[in-house]
Amino acid sequence: MNKMQILLRQQTMVKTLGIMMVLAVVNIMFSSCTDEGIAGKTKVSNKVEGKESIELAQSTVSITADAGMQLPDVSKPIDPTIEPTSRAVFLNEKYMPLAEGSELKARVFIVKEPKDARKKIGRSDAIDPKDIILGAGDLEWDTKQTMPGGGVRLYSTKEVTFHWLKGNNKVNIKKGEDWYICGIIGGEYSKLYDEARNDPQYDEATRKLAEQLYYFFVDFDPNHSPKHNTIDSKGHIQVTAPFTTGWTKLDIKEDNKISLHQWNFKPMGTLLHFRIKRDESLVPLEACRYSFASSQLTANGGFLMMPQTMIRTMDNDLNEDYKAGVDCEIRPWTNSIVGNFYWNYVNDMRPHFNNTSNQTGYEESKHANDWGPAIYEYRYTFDANAMRKNNKTGYDDFYVWGMPVPHTEQIGTSQMTAERGGFMLGCKQKKGGKYDYANEWLYAAKERELKSGEYKIFDFKQKQGKAFLVELGVCRPRYSTMEGEKLKYPWANPLERLAVTNSRTEGKGFHGDNLQHTNEYNDGYVSDWSVKGGQFKTRFVKKNRNYLPEGYHVPSGEEFGIFFPNMLTSIYEMKLYKDFVNYPDIKSAPNPYYELYSPNEDDTRDFIVATSKNPNDDEDRYWQTKPLFYGYYMHNPKNPLEFYAIRFCGDNKEASKIENRNRSIIGNRYRCVYRWRVLDAGGNSLSDDKQGMRIVVQSRWIGHANVSVKDIIDERWWGKCSPQNPLYKADCYRVLPAVGYPYVISGIWSITYFSRTRWLYDRYSNDDADHNISFCYRAYNRDGFVRKHWDKASQHYGVRLVTDMDTYEFGPLAPRNSQRDMYEGGLIHRPEDDGRSDWTYPVKKK
Repeated sequence: MNKMQILLRQQTMVKTLGIMMVLAVVNIMFSSCTDEGIAGKTKVSNKVEGKESIELAQSTVSITADAGMQLPDVSKPIDPTIEPTSRAVFLNEKYMPLAEGSELKARVFIVKEPKDARKKIGRSDAIDPKDIILGAGDLEWDTKQTMPGGGVRLYSTKEVTFHWLKGNNKVNIKKGEDWYICGIIGGEYSKLYDEARNDPQYDEATRKLAEQLYYFFVDFDPNHSPKHNTIDSKGHIQVTAPFTTGWTKLDIKEDNKISLHQWNFKPMGTLLHFRIKRDESLVPLEACRYSFASSQLTANGGFLMMPQTMIRTMDNDLNEDYKAGVDCEIRPWTNSIVGNFYWNYVNDMRPHFNNTSNQTGYEESKHANDWGPAIYEYRYTFDANAMRKNNKTGYDDFYVWGMPVPHTEQIGTSQMTAERGGFMLGCKQKKGGKYDYANEWLYAAKERELKSGEYKIFDFKQKQGKAFLVELGVCRPRYSTMEGEKLKYPWANPLERLAVTNSRTEGKGFHGDNLQHTNEYNDGYVSDWSVKGGQFKTRFVKKNRNYLPEGYHVPSGEEFGIFFPNMLTSIYEMKLYKDFVNYPDIKSAPNPYYELYSPNEDDTRDFIVATSKNPNDDEDRYWQTKPLFYGYYMHNPKNPLEFYAIRFCGDNKEASKIENRNRSIIGNRYRCVYRWRVLDAGGNSLSDDKQGMRIVVQSRWIGHANVSVKDIIDERWWGKCSPQNPLYKADCYRVLPAVGYPYVISGIWSITYFSRTRWLYDRYSNDDADHNISFCYRAYNRDGFVRKHWDKASQHYGVRLVTDMDTYEFGPLAPRNSQRDMYEGGLIHRPEDDGRSDWTYPVKKK
């Protein structure tokens, strides 16, 4: 339920008072800003034509205050293995702001301590809302001076107007009375409540409630702050983050006069300073959008400095709030206002990424039997191009602030990823390491149920009031974990292992293009492009394999999953489909398919047989213990020859719990989005462009990025299929042309490729060019695909190789470093892209 829904549920009364304050010497850590356009402007009368005025009463009190702000604990980088580096940005080395350019107005709240008006509300005693005397005002400064070594001295002799929550008369503060005062620097006045209090469509009671919330709610949602993460000409960055004194007991010695000494503003929550090194040879600035997501920290909300029970009066609403840990009553004797952070948890509730409906997270949570427990996650996206368009430093500096998420049922996690994936924001590595940046930035409050080893353990709830530096770098996805002398998780985007072009069949090497090379006659023979079964075996499969380039092999049936769907018939049976699969018969999300892929090692057996009589030769000999992945499929509703999937999701609980199966839990290290397009296959104008029959496979590594199945059917999410796409170099494209004999499936033109999995193998026969030549192949046409074999093996098909797992992805033998398709820019063409001019993908602000 959003703030306006809360606003419209309840009616309350409001009043005002003004106070004169003198405040001096405030030392603060990092910059924060209030809304100068509202707080500093001339007072508006709040009269609406045809409605009774809701203007509030005012009074003035003289205040003298000597104040300071306690410095936060400035921490080293979260990862203790990384050397700390300079924090030379707008904030100094202690994360203290400069006075010049900072907006340091304070929101001040004052409440009278009741004698007998405490009441058990929510978690503990609070002031009874029926008897509360509570005011809110703004404090501006005469002097703002940056101090040597950091900090800011503030001094004020200005009058401050207090707006009172209840009552019709002005309030006098009398000698000997017990009062508490609280100050907050930072945050915004809510634009929503400002508009509502002056909107004639609402009745008087609703506008009074809006007036009340306008003064007593301090908004810290960065999406509502026009200055958050903005940068000035000197490189100074503004940050919306709170400093508060908490509730301070006053000693009133004269009527309407307040004297404060050593009034300390302290930082609240956690501040993360992200410093990201760009790699514009991989990703241009315009594609640099970085998304923070956390169920540990949230800035979706603000400080509600009035009783929550005055606006949330229905038991069901309050029970939901309390279940989420939200309990914002006024308890000045506790000093702390941590409990007054009103977490807008409804807007942090997220639908599951495989939910294809238009349900919000809140709506989905009402169907827990279908989806399980609700997902809570705060999200903030920093658009480097919009915020740092003229940045020539090669680095993007920005800040994320948040309060601890009060909800405790789910294990809190935090992550920073590319908004749409494609590239990794790798953690800075030790000097002399294999990589300068590697591994996703992932943290969890405690060990998760599935121990994939991806998350480092760090509980931000225990680190409040601290600032951390996080250094990341834009890079291709890669992991630094070693297993012996080898990388444990190589080739994070599996499609990158597939050769860019077809193998030559009459010599060693690769072709330079992916144009169609078919022949309807002579069993499909095309010189140096196609090969029949016996020749294929002796040149590419048998031990000498003298036509194989170094570091490559023919894919097995299992490895065809690198570039095309490879669903299993059952998690228990562990077999690949052998029947023809029509594209429309692939079921869309929310339910997944299980897919097989081994990310750690190749199956190097000389004999891999689909229907073997020898268990040692069975293709599925090792499948029972290999990692299993989820794959969630979607279809283009307009074009049956285009479909998509989020693949290699490695956190499946079912697979890991099967008895006696020692499966590895890979997590989402290999999680990718795929798009398949069958082009010029006939019978579909949306997929015909007269450039030859082919399949275009596009994959984008996403890791833990927040990508849903609804995202991947959005053309804008992918961008144009062109080298001009800003994510072109980060994405992986592979074009598989029609090669050799085209009539494999029912007389319809097909695209066919050999695998090295044999259909049969007779150990009592010769293994030469004339015997044991029945190999499995994959065939694709405009209707679907099939896994087949041909005993006579007289027809000629193409050969597409994959790299050995041990081939170094960033070395000279890797496909993207050693091969080129001279026509790729044209062959990846998507006819449906023609005529579309706007490819802007809107930033997801929440």
